[in-house]
Amino acid sequence: MGQVDRACDESEYVKSDTVLFLARNMHLGGAERALLLYLNHVAALRPVLLLLSREGRLLSELRSDLPVFHVAGSAEAAAYRGRVHQVTTLLQECRRLRAVVTDTGAAVVSSFLMRSHIVALLTKIALRARVRVVLNVHEHMTESAAYLYPTWIDRALMRAITRYLFPRADRIVAVAEGVKQDLVTNFAIPAERITVVHNPIDTQNVQQRARDGPTPLGGAVGRRWVIAVGRLVPLKGYDCLIEAFARLPPSLDAGLAIVGDGPERPRLEALIRRLGLGDRARLVEAQSNPWRYMAQAELLVLSSFTEAFPNVFGEAMALRLPILSTDCGAGVREYLEDGRSGLLVPPGDAAALADGLRRLLTEGELRRRLVEHGRQRVAALDLPRAVRAYERLLTDVVKA
Repeated sequence: MGQVDRACDESEYVKSDTVLFLARNMHLGGAERALLLYLNHVAALRPVLLLLSREGRLLSELRSDLPVFHVAGSAEAAAYRGRVHQVTTLLQECRRLRAVVTDTGAAVVSSFLMRSHIVALLTKIALRARVRVVLNVHEHMTESAAYLYPTWIDRALMRAITRYLFPRADRIVAVAEGVKQDLVTNFAIPAERITVVHNPIDTQNVQQRARDGPTPLGGAVGRRWVIAVGRLVPLKGYDCLIEAFARLPPSLDAGLAIVGDGPERPRLEALIRRLGLGDRARLVEAQSNPWRYMAQAELLVLSSFTEAFPNVFGEAMALRLPILSTDCGAGVREYLEDGRSGLLVPPGDAAALADGLRRLLTEGELRRRLVEHGRQRVAALDLPRAVRAYERLLTDVVKA
């Protein structure tokens, strides 16, 4: 890369149609999938991608003509991943971002998830890069804090960054109204600085890829699969889901498949053994195409303790799956229209979750009603409409 650009005033911003998208990596995740869709389908602006670490399964799905830069390769990233708060590493990332901004002529940096927000804002503020910053907030900051920031020091730092740095962004994109209200109410960020843009769902691609290859779920003939998709981490509540599934009567001949990887795998495998579920419950490694598994299921279940605006809802709706979800946040209620498009039960309640599973496995009329409402709901989130809304927002920032 070339030399970093000189410091400059706000009046010197470049009027360019290049937008630099900044992310930590391209691992499987909701925010990363939304980023992938924007990168592959934005047409009114020229996208460029900078990764703090060039790794992740979704890299192979990026469009071939997309310029991709990175701070460190996978081996180097592994060496410093345990020291992410070190000033030297953060400075390296900020300098790299500033250099890529200069060399590409990007007018806007659009960052995804907290580490990238910090890098983008410090580059703008401390290094005075000629760029505007758009933050894409995919977490309910208050509700997710206990799960994403395990120590009180981490939580205090998150609160300080959100309260004092986030207002320095030129625009904040929240994926749900509940996320926006959290930022306004609990972090004193002006509402007029925040725009709600729901994550897009590529309905056509989900439906097409659901038909790829052989059917992956086996088991006894006639088994009716319940499926969950997401990282194996405590906030997903999978232990509660497994316990709820174990309460179902054998006569339902149901199976449970949880698709995802994460640190909870050994504990969840032990729980499956302890409950004697055998091959009726299984953990499937994370998939770049989870929709093949979803297409074989009778219903999708989300058992989380907190979620912002889960993409998996829209994917299930596209595949005409009824949804059972814990009522774990305003974004979940918004997505499911307060229960119109999905059955809601209290989080952490195995008995209520088991009853919801039983109802969706036995009540055909309830299933049909939820599927039809879901089909209507996901139409509002389909890819072209969502991408146009995001392009309009970025264009407004470029022209400001």
